Formats: sequence, C-alpha cells, structure tokens
Amino acid sequence: MVVPFIIQPLPGRQRTTAGVASEPALNVLVIDDTPEDRIAVRLALEAAGFVLQEAADAEQGLKLARSSTPDCILLDYGLPGAEGLEVLESLRQPGGTLPCAVVMLTAAATADVATAAMKAGALDYLVNDRLDAEILRRAIGSAVRQFRLIEAQRVGERRNAQLAAIVAASGDAIVSVGCDLAVQTWNAGAERLFGYSEAEARGRTISELIVPDVCEAESAAIYATVMSGTAVLKETVRRHKDGQLVPVEINVSPILDCSDRVTVGSSIIYRDISGRQRAEDALRRHAAQQALLLKATSDLIRASEPGELGRVIFEHVSSPLSAVVCTNYRLDPTKRRLTLEFAHGIPPEHLQAAQSLELGQEYCGIAAASGRPLVADKHRIASDPNAGLMRILGATAYACHPLKASDGRLLGTFAVASATREAFTDDEVVWLGRITNFLAQAWERFEAEQGLRASEERFRSSSILHSPVPILVFDDREQIVAVSQSWVERSGYSREALCRIEDWITRACGGRASQMLGHFRRIISTAPEAQSAELMIRTKDGRDRLWSFVSSALGTQSDGRRLFVCVAQDVTERKAHDEQVHLLTREVNHRAKNMLSLVQAIARQTAAREPEDFIGRFIERIRALAANQDLLIRNEWQGVDVEDLVRAELAHFADLVGSRIALDGPKLRLKAAAAQAIGLHGARARDQCRQIRRSVGGRRPCRCGLAI
Repeated sequence: MVVPFIIQPLPGRQRTTAGVASEPALNVLVIDDTPEDRIAVRLALEAAGFVLQEAADAEQGLKLARSSTPDCILLDYGLPGAEGLEVLESLRQPGGTLPCAVVMLTAAATADVATAAMKAGALDYLVNDRLDAEILRRAIGSAVRQFRLIEAQRVGERRNAQLAAIVAASGDAIVSVGCDLAVQTWNAGAERLFGYSEAEARGRTISELIVPDVCEAESAAIYATVMSGTAVLKETVRRHKDGQLVPVEINVSPILDCSDRVTVGSSIIYRDISGRQRAEDALRRHAAQQALLLKATSDLIRASEPGELGRVIFEHVSSPLSAVVCTNYRLDPTKRRLTLEFAHGIPPEHLQAAQSLELGQEYCGIAAASGRPLVADKHRIASDPNAGLMRILGATAYACHPLKASDGRLLGTFAVASATREAFTDDEVVWLGRITNFLAQAWERFEAEQGLRASEERFRSSSILHSPVPILVFDDREQIVAVSQSWVERSGYSREALCRIEDWITRACGGRASQMLGHFRRIISTAPEAQSAELMIRTKDGRDRLWSFVSSALGTQSDGRRLFVCVAQDVTERKAHDEQVHLLTREVNHRAKNMLSLVQAIARQTAAREPEDFIGRFIERIRALAANQDLLIRNEWQGVDVEDLVRAELAHFADLVGSRIALDGPKLRLKAAAAQAIGLHGARARDQCRQIRRSVGGRRPCRCGLAI
C-alpha cells in the first residue's frame, strides 16, 4: 500500500486574483490508490490555491471525510477492497445526503459508469487519462457550486416543510391571498373557523368568502394599508359558511418579493376570539354584578321598612335579568303560609289571588317548601301546572330563591320572571342567589331590631309606665316615646293627647310655652348629663302647679334615634312651705332684735335705780321677761289672758296662791305688747313682795294689787 501524501487543511489560506475579491480556498479530499494520479491532482490544484488532503484507500478516506470538512471529494471509482460507489454510500449522512460535492475519477469513460456514479450522488465524473488541470479545477468548482445550490434548496425545502407543518397544525386560520385578494392557501385552521374546505376557498376572493357586507369598507381599508407595505392588527368579525358572524383578531402582513415590494400578495392570520370575548364579557358581567351587589347591600342597609327591601332588590336586578315580574313573600311562622310583601308586574285582577300562598302552592310555595331554588325556562313554564300565574303574566324565564336566616330558618322567598328571555343562565341564577342572601340578612336584621324595639318598649312599660314619679321619654325628633301614669294623673292630660313635646308644652305652659320648648330643644341639641328647670304648669282642670324638671340624655335607640328622659316633681307645697319658713325666719329675726333692745332697756333701768343689787335684780327681770315670752309663744303671739299672765308672774309664790294670795277680777285678754310691759312691772312688784315677806317673817297676810 502506498502511503499517501496528506496535506492538512489551512483555514486561513485564500486564493486571490488581481482585480477579483478574495474567496476562501476550497478544501479537496483526494481518495485514490494510484500515487501518480494523486501527484497529478496535487500539482494541478495546489498551483490554483486549493487545499488538499489525500488518502490511498477507502478506510482512510472515510476517516478523513468524517474528521474534516472538505468542500469536494475526488473519489477513484476503482479502489482496492471497495469500489468507489460503496465508499460513496458510506459517506452518506443519516438523512441520506452526502456531506459535500463528489467528483468521480474513473479509468474508463463508459456510459454505465457515468450513470451509476451520477445516480449514486456524484455531481461529475472525470477520466484519469484525459485529466487536465483546468478541466479538473472547473469540474471541482462547478461541483461545489452545484452542491451548495442543492443544499440550499434542500434547506429551503425543509424550512418550507416545517412552515407548512406549522401552518397545517396551527389552531389559527392562516390564509394567503394574491394582490387580487384571491385565496392561494387555506389551512386546516381556516377550514375549522370558517367552514370552507381548501378546495372550496382556493381561487375565490376573501371578501366573497368571509367578509360581511357591513365590514366591506373596513376590509378594503385594511388591504389598502397592507399593499402599501404596512401590517395591520385589528379585532373585527368575519362570516362563517353558515352565515354566523365570528369575532376574530385579524393580522394581515404584506408578502414582499426580493426587491422588498408587495407584488405577491399578503398573508392573513385569523384568530378566533369568541372565547376570549366570552371571558371578557363574563368578567365585565361579574364586575357589574359585584358593583350592583355592593350598591344593593348599601341600599338594604339604608332601608327603613321591611317592605322596602324587596323593592330595593328588584330595582337592582330587573335590568340585568330583563325582569318584568317580581314577588317577595314572607313566611308567617304561625300560619305556615307565605304573605306577599312586595310585588311588581302583577295586574290588580290577579294581585288578590297572589296575596297569600300555601307551602307547595305555585312556584314560590314549592321553593319555600323544598328550601331550594326553583328555576324554569320557557318550555317548563308552558307545560308545568304549577306555573299558572307565570303563564298568565307571559313569563318565559323564572327563578325563585328561598330566603333563609343564618340559623337555617325559612324567612320567605324572592322571585323574578322575564318575558323576553327564554331562560336565565346558571351564572345569573347563582348571582341572584347571592343577592337574595343579602336580602335575607336584611330581613333577619329587621327581625332582630323589631325584637329589640319590642324589648325596649316592654322595658319602658315596666320601668316608666308604672313609675310613681312623673317621667317623660322623648326622642331627637321631639316625639314623646313614653310617659308614666304618674305624669298623666298629675297633669290630667291623657297619653293620646301627648304625641309630641309641643303638644304637652302648648297645653301645660300656655304663654310660657316658648321658654319650656327652648329648654327641651337645648336638651336635644347639647345632650347634657343633666339639666334642671322650674316652671309653673297648668293642669287640665285649670290648677297652676309649680313643677321642677330634670332632663338628660338616655341613650341611642336601636333604630338610631337618640332618647332623652325628663323627670318632674310637683314642688308647689314645698315651695309654699319654704316661703312660710322664710317669712317666719324674717319675723323671728325682727322680734329677736326687739327683744335685745328691751333687754338693753331693762339693764339700763336696773343699773340706774338699784346699782347695789344689779345682778340679782337684772336676772329677776330677765326671768320675768322669759316667762312672759313663754306665755306669748304658747298663745302664738295672739295675746294673753290677764289671769294667765298673773299666774306666770307669781310662779315663785305658787304655794301662797289661794291661801295668802287671792286672784280675782273680770276675764281680760291683753295684747302682746301690753303683756310684755305688765310682765316687767310684775317683776318689780315681786321684788316689793319679797321685801314685805322678809319684814313680817311670813306671818302677816299680803295683798298686792295690779291696776290696769
């Protein structure tokens, strides 16, 4: 075996020609068992700048072909141990293609050899004995160029196949049209979206196939924009084969030629957005329902009467559900019947029959009895014997929800019906159930408030109505909430006549009404802890009585009203007594001053006449004065009998009265001032009697005279 002369590849090597741009040198692998032929090839190619590798047999040639990247292989047709065609087959890659251009070298220029070589994949063949350097170089260059074109075509075909597979597998409709808008390609996605097969669509204009009449102007504007070289992305509608309109997102792009001009047509991608629109519509409906739910909840909280609750809910659900009929029943727990609280859309001639339902009667009664929602569409309403009233009212869609308390108790039902819808959707039924739950909670709240108010009324009745003290309870609207029996009895005005604060004040205060009304209004506006006032009132029987009022804030009622309490007391007698005490105090003060003046006069007289025995004489006279005062007080200063006065003055000689002292004379009554003067004179007379008694030793009788 001849050891080949191997030339390693030099990637940086280039061949240049004057005036011609440099090109990378071609790498050539020569597989030939004849050294002379390899030398000849080497001389021919190296002179032209080719980079050579050489192999003397098939095995070495295959190794070099796999380890390097030759641009062309010169393969000897007749190699020892393996023919050139076998080596050619061994060179094939997994995909069946050759890695580079192959030129076959053969010793005989027969047609069979050439045909076999060309069929096996060689791009040219050369005869060894006719080998010329120029012919060899041209053959190699031509084969390399041809291989590259074939490879580029093969890559393009693979890419086109991939693109075609992508287009075929795409869920979107992908269509290409010419400049005349005639359909050129129509994928499976277009068949599914619009209903036309490719055979039906090909050659027809896109406007004829799927553009609705109302969108023709829009479509023309889109394609005019695309033909100017600008892509268009837009949401619109297109027509299905059956006439239904399909919401789509359309993406139209121009197809450009090699000069970047729009001469081929355009590609159109249609994406079905009906699912997305349904999701968006559902989100919008959900947001709108949530907003309505929030608004309805707020209105339910502000409602002041249970009868308003059904009306509030119907006002919010009527538009979204296209409802024209509404019934709101409340369960009477004692009779186990449904009583109509609110109704809309029921004519007067049928309203009386709908006022009360038994459990199980009509749709509302069935929903109440089962405790589950009842939903009926147009067909059920038309044939159901329990839908008599709904058929009369022309309803075609119906939904009724039982209203339940938090503990599961049945409170009533709420139902709506539409005359334009064939059925309510599941989402609408669920939403209606959610909003009726809030209605049930509002009813339960009203029940609790009513119970609380009843409890408050019972409390007021027990603690206020029978109070022995006059008590009046009123609210911040000047309404009298409760009045005690004591107030009624002492004023004489009945409870029926006392509805408002102004009613009481007008009757009881007369000309002083504005003063008293101002007092109560100050209480309401300032809510003090306590505020008192006294005012003369007139009872129903015309008596003027002085009442003392103490008023204060009581608290806040369960319905939000502020309550106030007024406690009254009739102080007429106490006031008169206080006036009398005050008068007596002034009188005592006056008489005490007079008494002090009298004592002062006694002291002066005693000191002037009897200075040697001043203390004894003064004390005696003060005692006489005290006795005289006692006598006057016992007679309430209305005067004194003369006999009583004498006996008081002779109290120290009581043992001598009747025996040695004789009291005799007509019955006379002295005024208070005269009694005081005589009392002082009697004190001096007693002094004289003591002197006489001492002089006679008590044995001689004594007669004292008192001249008036």
